[in-house]
Formats: sequence, C-alpha cells, structure tokens
Amino acid sequence: MMLPDSSLWIDFTRAKTPQAVKQQIAPFLASRRSMLCEPVRFEVLRGERKADRITTEALLSTVPLVRTPASLWQDAGRNGQLCQDAGLTVPPLDLLIAAVAVHHGAEIVTFDEHFEQMAVVLPKLKVRWIKRL
Repeated sequence: MMLPDSSLWIDFTRAKTPQAVKQQIAPFLASRRSMLCEPVRFEVLRGERKADRITTEALLSTVPLVRTPASLWQDAGRNGQLCQDAGLTVPPLDLLIAAVAVHHGAEIVTFDEHFEQMAVVLPKLKVRWIKRL
C-alpha cells in the first residue's frame, strides 16, 4: 500500500503547479495501491480555495479512505517524543500521518523531508521521498 502525503495532493490540485510536477505526481495518486487517510484529507481540504473544493473532494473520493483509530493518537505522541529526543521537531499532523501509515503497512510518498527524517528514528516507517521536478 502507498499513502501519498498532503504535499503531493496539494501540488496536484494547485493551478500554479508546473505541469511537469503534476505529471510526476499523477502515477502515485492514480495507483491502485494508493490510499488516503483522514489527516491527509483534512490537510488538503483545510486550505483549499472555495472555487476548487468540489473538484478536489471529487478527486480525493477516487482513492480508498482508511480510518485513523483513536489509539494512533497515542502512537503519534510517542513517536513525537522519540523524534524530539533525536533532535527532530516534526509537525503534529505529520506524526499522526506517520502513525496511520505504519498501522496500515503503507509507504508514505512525499515531497516533505520531515518524513524522511522521521524514518531514521522510526524504523517501521516506510517513506519514499521524491524531489520535485
């Protein structure tokens, strides 16, 4: 399984993103192995422009949504402590997204270097960091 992070979805839906970057992202979003989690959906829709919300929600609905069990909040908190102990300050929702990915056995696909740094500290976290074209 593969969990495209918010960074991919946001770049894909943003009008000003270069076409080459959108083409780079498209295979990850369209893959049958892709899934969406509630924290990523929240991050994408939270900042979406009013005019684009219906289109973005329709796009997000094409990918299976996996749930975030309540216990993952505790896992995210512990992971945050481990990261903090290693000198990494990670945004809270990234910690939750990482916990969801580990729980569901998914690899996070992202432009965000936080996940790559977290994977050093959290051995069960699988990350495919890609560089924007």
